[in-house]
Amino acid sequence: MEISRENIRGVENSDFETINKIVFQLWEKEVDIKENIKPLIYLLLTKYYFYINDLSFVYDDEGVKAFALANGLNEKNNFNEYINRVYEKLNSEDRRIVEDYFDYIKYNHNRVVEKMNDNDVYFGLLASIKSKCGGILIENLVEKARSQGFKRIFFWTDETCNYHYYEKKNFVLIDEYMVNIFNRHIKTLIYKIDL
Repeated sequence: MEISRENIRGVENSDFETINKIVFQLWEKEVDIKENIKPLIYLLLTKYYFYINDLSFVYDDEGVKAFALANGLNEKNNFNEYINRVYEKLNSEDRRIVEDYFDYIKYNHNRVVEKMNDNDVYFGLLASIKSKCGGILIENLVEKARSQGFKRIFFWTDETCNYHYYEKKNFVLIDEYMVNIFNRHIKTLIYKIDL
């Protein structure tokens, strides 16, 4: 079936479970940790970047096939209260694993935020299980952000992802550095696009 902008819509609360399934399906092999913790880590990753706003979209073609989650710099979601409730239920070893992972996420997140202004967009997550859906969601995000007066879009990724894909979409690499996560050194990259 052909890819059509008619299948793009805003993210809704009811999309969370499907988006989380896509995140887990595509990234479960990204980190080498205990199998029982992986679903929780990716649930929390989805929750970290899950915003219901004018900048987050899904491609819905008889079910969600792709998503792009973004937010304005000063927007907040309920991640912190959510993760605190999760921590209460974990044993000390599992909590340490989750904290280590989110230290990695927050470190990279903060490196991006340091480069941003109030009129910039933070592009949190993009994933697709159907070819070409990711590209059309990026185009949609760029157009929507531009129409709302935003000036730039920023995001980070690492070598576990196909980061060259974003260069083909006119994003420019502005920073590259190494980060240690679970005893593995990972090349991490920050990109932006001017609107």
